Amino acid sequence: MTTIAEASPPPAERSPEEAGPEADAAAGSGGSGAGKWIGGQWVPAGRVSRAQADSELQTTSSGIRIPFRWEVAAFVALIAIALLLRVWGLGDRAVHHDESLHGFFAWDIYQGRQYLHNPLTHGMFLFHTIAGTFFLFGDNDFTLRLSMAVFGAGLVATPLLLRNRMGQVATLIAAGMIAFSPTLLYFSRFARNDIYIAVFTIVLIGAMFRYIDERKNRWLYVAAAALALGFTAKENMYMVVAIIASYLAWRTAPEIWDWLMGRRSLKQFSPEAGFLVLVIALTLPLFAASISIFDTALGLNLSADNGTPGLATGEPEAGASFNIAVATVVILLLAGWSLGMLWKPKAWAISWVIFAAIFTLMFTNFFAHPGGIGSGIWQSLGYWLEQQDVSRGNQPWYYYFMITSSYEFLPFVLAIGTAAFYAFRTGLFAWVLLAVAAIFFSIAGYFSLDDGRTHSDAVVILPTVVGIAALAAFAMYARTTSFMRFLLFWSIITFAAYTFAGEKMPWLLTHLTLPLIFVASKSLGDIVMHVKWRPSLSRGSWLLLAGVPLFFLLLWRLIFIDVEGNFQSFFGLFLLLATLGMLLVGQQHLGSRIGHTAAWGSTTIVIALMMFGFTFRAGWIASFVHQDVPQEILVYTQTSQDIRQVANEIEVAGALTGEGRTISLSIDTADSYAWPWHWYLRNNTGALFQDLSRDDASAAQGVEIAVINERNNGKVESDYRNAYTEPRKIQHRAWFPEDYRGLTPKVFWDTIWDRDRWRGSIDFFVYREFSGEIGSVDSYVYFNNSLPLSPLN
Repeated sequence: MTTIAEASPPPAERSPEEAGPEADAAAGSGGSGAGKWIGGQWVPAGRVSRAQADSELQTTSSGIRIPFRWEVAAFVALIAIALLLRVWGLGDRAVHHDESLHGFFAWDIYQGRQYLHNPLTHGMFLFHTIAGTFFLFGDNDFTLRLSMAVFGAGLVATPLLLRNRMGQVATLIAAGMIAFSPTLLYFSRFARNDIYIAVFTIVLIGAMFRYIDERKNRWLYVAAAALALGFTAKENMYMVVAIIASYLAWRTAPEIWDWLMGRRSLKQFSPEAGFLVLVIALTLPLFAASISIFDTALGLNLSADNGTPGLATGEPEAGASFNIAVATVVILLLAGWSLGMLWKPKAWAISWVIFAAIFTLMFTNFFAHPGGIGSGIWQSLGYWLEQQDVSRGNQPWYYYFMITSSYEFLPFVLAIGTAAFYAFRTGLFAWVLLAVAAIFFSIAGYFSLDDGRTHSDAVVILPTVVGIAALAAFAMYARTTSFMRFLLFWSIITFAAYTFAGEKMPWLLTHLTLPLIFVASKSLGDIVMHVKWRPSLSRGSWLLLAGVPLFFLLLWRLIFIDVEGNFQSFFGLFLLLATLGMLLVGQQHLGSRIGHTAAWGSTTIVIALMMFGFTFRAGWIASFVHQDVPQEILVYTQTSQDIRQVANEIEVAGALTGEGRTISLSIDTADSYAWPWHWYLRNNTGALFQDLSRDDASAAQGVEIAVINERNNGKVESDYRNAYTEPRKIQHRAWFPEDYRGLTPKVFWDTIWDRDRWRGSIDFFVYREFSGEIGSVDSYVYFNNSLPLSPLN
């Protein structure tokens, strides 16, 4: 992995923002830092004219310079392709359980009814956005997902906010990776909040670095809007804010210490420290519910557990708990205002108004429900703190390692390679930190696997925290630019935090994928800009396009070759080894002609191109081939197409009988079978929803169509035998087989050393084939004998 020396300004010329930890104090004390970012490089004032600074990207060491109009054309093409991939067949997939919840409640808003904030379904931004889409284009499966598709395509453009830091080529690479990422593609076609958060996260980070570089207040206002929209979209924003604040606090620790000691005022803070003030001051009240972790010690009930009578999960109990909750919010609000006014009064006030206006409008349903302010501020965090011990999904700690390597292997491998490169570049200290992290994570992993302890046990938590701290230190002290330090910090801490969190779900991979993409694209961009391509190609580097794939194909053959002890087998092995050796010698010879750095850089790019091919294939299969079948871990669980077919039959039956949307139906809601039926029957006024698993429940009589949970079929079979047709069995939903659970150290090491066990992993990676069976739950559909059935077929 190679990076360009020019990416980091020389120590004597480095800006305060890029000088690294050793210059933080100087940066905050008014040292000279005037200049401009051009093509990912800091150019000090006086070294270039304004015309140069405002011109197109300057030529770097490779001589590569993409004309502005070509760059614009490339971005337009990527966004157009991304949009096409995201809207093509958008309404074809059956509506998922979660999607039906989001769609139905958004439809309620569209119909002029109320939907009040419930942290179970996250923030209100999704519901208002979907309702707006319904208003503009009507309500159907396509428009249910349309806003996510648009945001997913828009996400492709967000790297432009970081173009000055990334460089021209790296920005284009990041946009391309986002456009074709299997995870980002799939969840841009899924009515969930995660793709919104992805956009708001990059906008927030882009605004941060733009403010640090340009020191213009408008970026504070953009950041305030991104923060507010993020918190009204989903609670992941708490984690985003914590990560960004931790990075800025580490970077500006000397300034913060000087302020605490009275040696510096907030007005004297550097842009980095000032941005930290903005983030903390705006979000302090939203973290008030975090005091609920001391419930037991204080003898209070600040965030009610799930199932507490008379209280919603995460809600404070009336009396002392409620009063303390209100007081905490007010104190933190005043503390935030004090910090802001002592820092930049006018900019702070404008930022706060922007933040408060967005937050208030979303959570109060545009002032229709003022109480939404309270639930948005307190329950958003309180609910999810209570849910961590529930561990929804109940996935093992290695879940994200498994799913990332199945779908996001391109940025994952490149990010690991980047970290390794900077570890070598930094020296012994980096390797000590990585060794500490590896040791403590191994301890935590051992107890998690071997003794079955959960994430809440101290024997797992303490080593995990030490490991995360060591990785954070490695990222912050890596010998590179502060921007790459941030990217490494962001990706490492995000991956560790989501791995440590109790809830693990495939859609959360969205938030792990983004930082990995930026690390990978920045590294690839640096390589592209460093290699002198014209002389390299003329001296044979183009041969790597054939040599590298051939090397991996032969290596693959070598791994699985069976040597049977005869001459033919040994000769085949000799030919494989000889050919591999010749390819390695050829790569070294190429290095002597074009430089070893250029040779390895070119090799890395070819490997990335190979992985991109697999990436595109994985995304296409997940989003278009298996979108309705949980043959992908990414799909997890999915509503069957049988549900859509029956919904269409109900509509046809209504037309044939003349009853239309008033046709009488009975839907068994046992085991959450009400969803997605509430969505599909949202316009039907004759539907009866009842839980037939209840002892006092009985089959509805006289309805035209009944859909019965499989386990309750025996309860209605005799009642429906004469008046209804023979029941038709349909699949309600299906899920991916979770045979990967229960991994132990012995199973892990046996798999490493047993080639036959590799084949199962390879079969899934390439062909999505596995030995387990897809699980499912089913229903029975009864049609009244009075219906004209032949037209339904």
